Amino acid sequence: MATTTRTVVRTRTEVYVGGKISYAMQVILTELGLGLASREKNWQGVEEAMHVWLGEGSLNDVTLEIYSGSDQLVATFEVEIDYSAGEPTMRHDAELSRLAARKVAMQTSGSLSFRILMGTADWRTPVTGWTRTSAADASGLRKRTIGELARGPGITSELSYRV
Repeated sequence: MATTTRTVVRTRTEVYVGGKISYAMQVILTELGLGLASREKNWQGVEEAMHVWLGEGSLNDVTLEIYSGSDQLVATFEVEIDYSAGEPTMRHDAELSRLAARKVAMQTSGSLSFRILMGTADWRTPVTGWTRTSAADASGLRKRTIGELARGPGITSELSYRV
């Protein structure tokens, strides 16, 4: 009787998914006319935090908040993370990012600014440069789901926006 041993290695996808979320945020900011402000952001620090928290499964969502010149919240872009996906496919849809940004751009005008928030589990590993903060009240904004942004083995992310 022959014996066969099979080893399955799960590919870690936090670098892939984190990079795609970061890229999507940069595309959105560029589409909203915030390309210069976006280039001044420390995206390496954003991606590093995402990699750590995706790797340990503590990252729940990433939110890009857009403010008018009067510091009023005018839109949010939300990426929800799901760790239950087992399908080993790699996907990223940059067009979803552009589409969402264009829909928001049609409804906003004037000087805009932004901030990035990451919702994590309480037990997350601390990452330099990131502290706990509260999201702005978006209850007056209507949520619209765009679709799946990035997927890898064990992790999927879905993009939605509020305006």
